[in-house]
Amino acid sequence: MSGNFIRKYTEEERVKIVEEALACGSNSLVAAKYNIHSGLVSNWKCNYRRYKQTLKPKNATQPKDEEIIV
Repeated sequence: MSGNFIRKYTEEERVKIVEEALACGSNSLVAAKYNIHSGLVSNWKCNYRRYKQTLKPKNATQPKDEEIIV
């Protein structure tokens, strides 16, 4: 077990990597720069688009516009 470990990226780091991949148009180039698999960048991009500028779903307890109680 020499040198093998799992690198954890913060949400801010992942967003930075995704925005860089979107700007240059190549998952592979950005993945090579950060020494990660291009499929990981692709997954992060999918979540980034799905959750609008973040990689995590918004808190489910927040009321939606149509659920406002008067």
